[in-house]
Amino acid sequence: MSAYVSTAWLEEHLHDPNVRVVEASIAKESYDAAHIPGATWVDFHRDLLLHGDESSGYVLTPEQYAGLMSSLGIAPDSVVVWYGDRHNSYAMRGFWMMDRYGHSGGVHVLEGGRGRWLAERRAGRHADAVSGADGGCGREPRDMAGGARRDRRAGQGGARRAVR
Repeated sequence: MSAYVSTAWLEEHLHDPNVRVVEASIAKESYDAAHIPGATWVDFHRDLLLHGDESSGYVLTPEQYAGLMSSLGIAPDSVVVWYGDRHNSYAMRGFWMMDRYGHSGGVHVLEGGRGRWLAERRAGRHADAVSGADGGCGREPRDMAGGARRDRRAGQGGARRAVR
């Protein structure tokens, strides 16, 4: 499966109990106004950056990562789809972080993000997020200088394509 999933794929899988949808942004007002059904919201600054700001850009500690995954109800085998506004720029941080910690269940970004979902008039709801269960995803980051990432990408058959 690709790093990207289409809006059609996500809509078909919204009721899959193993799929978790996470919106990452800096403005909760947009999430509160309308979001993908079942999506949980994370604050880019507070939840995805080590010191809560962009000054250092450091990755969360393993303990912080485990706490965030648990609060979002993300288990090691969960399939996670990140999305947001601003061309998914905040969602990409969540995707990258989970890739760094070697999440095994599958991590994806919604192709086109919030903008495409709304433009296609897909389902949207107010404040219906699923409360998180203990995800148990405490992990050490992988050695990014090593070959694990290259090896995994090589096994995907080359260019990444969106799942349609």
